[in-house]
Amino acid sequence: MNPQELQHLERLVARLPPDDRSHVLLRAFVAPPANAYLAQQYAGELLERLRPPCSGPLTDLLRSVLPKWNRSVEQLPWYLADVFGSKAIVESLDEIDRCDMVDRVQTTTVRYWLKGLDHGARRG
Repeated sequence: MNPQELQHLERLVARLPPDDRSHVLLRAFVAPPANAYLAQQYAGELLERLRPPCSGPLTDLLRSVLPKWNRSVEQLPWYLADVFGSKAIVESLDEIDRCDMVDRVQTTTVRYWLKGLDHGARRG
């Protein structure tokens, strides 16, 4: 990632109304562009830095972002843990797994990143 680009994007997103910030950044996970990994890296980093509020049912949000989420972008689960709490995420993942709504590899990886939080995995 280019630090100057990241700072520029952070300034642009910070100008948006707080309720729009998460919607704009989560688009990189819901409908990723051709360069999905890079877009998700930037979006994940900005979600972590800005920690915008996120409304709506957590299970619906997870069902929309997880199918196209690049599992290497750990900032997404970390951001969601900040906003909703790890316990709520695990409960939603359990529901998703019971209904077989999303590939289990995705839900297992979210759990992995959440466990990493308990062991100090987060940067910065």
